[in-house]
Amino acid sequence: MSKKVGAMGGNMGAEFDDGVFDGVKKITVAIEGSPSDCISYIKIDYGKDGKLDSREHGTIRGELKEFSVDYPNEYIVSVGGSYDQVQSYEAVLIKSLIFKTNTGKTSPVFGVTTGTELMLEGNNGGKLLGLFGRSDKALDAIGAYFDTGSLGGVAPLGGKNGADFDDAYFGPLGGIKGTPFDDGVFDGVKSITVGADEFSIIYIKIEYEKCGKVEIREHGTNRGELGTFSVDYPKDNITAIGGSYNHIFNYDTTLITSLYFTTSKGYTSPLFGKTKGADFELKADKRGGKLLGFFGRSGQALDAIGAYFGPPEGVGLRGGIHGEAFDDGIFIGVKKITVGIEGNPYNCISYIKVEYEKDRKVETREHGTIRGELKEFSVDYPNEYITSVGGSYDHVAQYYGTVLIKSLIFKTNTGRTSTVLGGVTASGKPAGREFLLKGKRGEKLLGFFGRSGQALDAIGAYFGPLDEKEIMSKKVGDMGGNMGGAFDDGVFDGVKKITVAIEGSPFNCISYIKIEYEKDGKLDSREHGTIRGELKEFSVDYPNEYIVSVGGSYEHVQSYESVLIKSLIFKTNTGKASPVLGGTTSCGKPAGTEFMLEGKNGGKLLGFFGRSGQALDAIGAYFDTGSLGGVAPLGGKNGAAFDDGVFEGVTKITVGKEGSPFNCISYIKIDYEKDGKVESREHGTIRGELQEFLVDYPNEYITSVGGSYDHVEYYETVLIKTLFFKTNTGKTSPVLGGTKAGTEFMLENKYGEKLLGFFGRSGQALDAIGAYFGSPGGVGPRGGIHGDAFDDGIFIGVKKITVAIEGFPYNCISYIKIEYEKDRKVETREHGTIRGELKEFSVDYPNEYITSVGGSYGHVRYYETVLIKSLIFKTNTRRTSPVLGDATASGKPAGTEFLLEGKRGEKLLGFFGRSGQALDAIGAYFGPLGGIKGTPFDDGVFDGVKSITVGADEFSITYIKIEYEKCGKVEIREHGTNRGELGTFTVDYPKDCITAVGGSYNHIFNYDTTLITSLYFTTSKGYTSPLFGKTKGIDFELKGENGEKLLGIYGRGGTAIDAIGAYF
Repeated sequence: MSKKVGAMGGNMGAEFDDGVFDGVKKITVAIEGSPSDCISYIKIDYGKDGKLDSREHGTIRGELKEFSVDYPNEYIVSVGGSYDQVQSYEAVLIKSLIFKTNTGKTSPVFGVTTGTELMLEGNNGGKLLGLFGRSDKALDAIGAYFDTGSLGGVAPLGGKNGADFDDAYFGPLGGIKGTPFDDGVFDGVKSITVGADEFSIIYIKIEYEKCGKVEIREHGTNRGELGTFSVDYPKDNITAIGGSYNHIFNYDTTLITSLYFTTSKGYTSPLFGKTKGADFELKADKRGGKLLGFFGRSGQALDAIGAYFGPPEGVGLRGGIHGEAFDDGIFIGVKKITVGIEGNPYNCISYIKVEYEKDRKVETREHGTIRGELKEFSVDYPNEYITSVGGSYDHVAQYYGTVLIKSLIFKTNTGRTSTVLGGVTASGKPAGREFLLKGKRGEKLLGFFGRSGQALDAIGAYFGPLDEKEIMSKKVGDMGGNMGGAFDDGVFDGVKKITVAIEGSPFNCISYIKIEYEKDGKLDSREHGTIRGELKEFSVDYPNEYIVSVGGSYEHVQSYESVLIKSLIFKTNTGKASPVLGGTTSCGKPAGTEFMLEGKNGGKLLGFFGRSGQALDAIGAYFDTGSLGGVAPLGGKNGAAFDDGVFEGVTKITVGKEGSPFNCISYIKIDYEKDGKVESREHGTIRGELQEFLVDYPNEYITSVGGSYDHVEYYETVLIKTLFFKTNTGKTSPVLGGTKAGTEFMLENKYGEKLLGFFGRSGQALDAIGAYFGSPGGVGPRGGIHGDAFDDGIFIGVKKITVAIEGFPYNCISYIKIEYEKDRKVETREHGTIRGELKEFSVDYPNEYITSVGGSYGHVRYYETVLIKSLIFKTNTRRTSPVLGDATASGKPAGTEFLLEGKRGEKLLGFFGRSGQALDAIGAYFGPLGGIKGTPFDDGVFDGVKSITVGADEFSITYIKIEYEKCGKVEIREHGTNRGELGTFTVDYPKDCITAVGGSYNHIFNYDTTLITSLYFTTSKGYTSPLFGKTKGIDFELKGENGEKLLGIYGRGGTAIDAIGAYF
């Protein structure tokens, strides 16, 4: 286990990172004399697996000096020295180095000791395992890896300085007897069990998590009263450890007498033991670091305890070393950033102002000095959040040659990117040395740290995961007027009841709304507006029933001289709808401009926001997006919860029918399909007759799950009594199970999506059931819920799309015709009714292909339904169609806009949706490049790729074998058939990474299908593999947006490689 310390020194030169070896045998340095007086070169002779491995950095100039150690008996435990500005290099460089070993031997000082001193050392005398830093003409900066696996002393109290984001350690506190222990550093802590007797804490057991696996550590002696504190990791983390220690006369030593733990969500454990002696509390600094591991001393009891804490994802610093350090800490998110851009001849960022959100309040932090033009970048938080901070830094002569931030760029989760704020080159790129700060997994920006004074010297950033409710919710709206005071209830678990006040003529509006939310089993009410008029209520049987849409209307109300909400309608997952609450037309429809707020895939309502005063001016809503069309569960509340998650489809369902007097479903077994393989899940207990329902998947799939539930006297609980299933072909299973009795239910999504998985509760029988529905590999649909469902399925690609645009007063898409390609033949599909002007969009397929389908939908009064109003198509060549359909005066799509696209720029393969007199709704399938035959495979995401072996015959790529690395271990994935000529491309991972996958695909007549015909790979260091196979057909290249590394492969394979895609 190793710990990364540093780097210290300058920020010029190229980064290097030797990684971790078994130890160091010899270090050679070159000392460049006057006037530079610096370390120009370093060579390290490492030992690994009994072999010598050398690394060199910098340029040999000046006298060479060596320091050798008697490894493995002797090893280096600290690296010291100094760094300073070197005028002849116009950079900060390492001026001197000094090394110390475990035997107490110290090297001479190599170089001249001037400038800022540095000292790099591990915890408890850990040995040096490797160096990293920056170098070019000389040694700019140096950092080190030290072993943390052994204890040689007691770690100091306190954390680290500056902007390092390494782990801080605190303690140990307590006695000096017992055997030292050091658990090292993990990803987080899931639970802690503590044993206490009448005198002290005698035992501690910690359940850590690392790389998705649980690891247990125990210290002390397991006896006495045991208590456990569990943490909802990774959503919650331990941030503080408190307690007490005292001299225990019975043992004649000092021991830990009590312990407690506090989490990031504010939960505190019970007090374990009894508070006796000196109190203590170990916790991370203001940046909100989490507990990563324990160390201390133990034997018959717990003598002493210390802790490692690590901050959230702190990335940086980038820039100079002057100015005063600042650290904004951690917030919920960022709403707006303002920067001051100082112009010629400075051309730097002089000032930054950040508007953070915390506890639904805005807090501002400012750094630097306002000079020059102010520029702003705002985000629609929380729907949009910043995921990366880029820019550049360089020497600014007018500031005495110091390094400053020259420019900044921000990118959000929606793909939106700010302009370059600050100095740019003639080609529009950031001027100076470019940098990019971002989390490892697309986390959001939580705060900044850095250095500033007259200008912004350096910047770093904290990135962290979204709060659970942020991840699981989507903000929709708001609709209505812009008067009244803003309100935002935030996100709850669900809604139990809504009360509205309907103010009558001549106002005819909603004057008041009261919402009864549930959170953590408690009721919490919010009220907005002013009670006037008749009160109406809409209650739901939460949590079995929940609201999935909020509709209504708004219009200008003369008496209030303002736009107000005129009516509201609510609909639940069970299909129940409220009456129109408020003003209606003569035919009973909402009066005014209609609106509809709803989440994706039937997500439940979690909260409201909007504007109110004398009445309800505007309304918006938060909906759950955490499940892919998760419906229910319905049934009882007993039994253990289960959740199968989401698969590609269902091939067979087996149920156990328990007869009289129980008459219920005792058992269910589901045969799912994923990546061409069958995976089974079982719930409940097999009793009674087994009944099966088979599906001809993938040609046929289940679209609805029905049945009934009721109280069963013999089990004294509510159980599922019956089940039946319906497929897309119209086939319905018989009623499976016991006697049809009690409450009937139907689980399905409004667009006829296929069943992807079950969740619910079970034990002796099946207590409750819910289901996930989703488009079979598709995105969408978007639009209305009327018309007949259609599904074109999957083709090789799309050559031309023709739409009919029905003009005023309808302003909608009445018809769509798609010309697909499959097996070198064109197949046509048509939906809707031809009315209005026909417009075409053709692509130069296969060289060009559609990568996104956008447009808008809205309520069309003349059809009294929601229809697709416009469509837009974009291709891989960045060509975009005009807006086909209804547009605003500014040329944007009229209505509610939508965008359908693959996750990684895949090509359009097919459409599905709903149509009749017009196009009601549309969704799309996107997939990898190549053919559509073969079995789908998806390797998922790893840390990186070490090597790729490719097999090719005279026609195509027949085989691919990828050697991935994850959490330090190698994992192999193979696809296709191992035949033909084999070739391997090896990468020096992690120092070098694959950043692009290229090749070609073509229709192979010998196989009568499209296959991948060639492949090549390019790395971050500019190396390119040989071409595997022969270039035939259509060329392609897959790569990340900003040079990201290859993390995994997916596609289709069988006797050969049919299609390929990549995760970056």
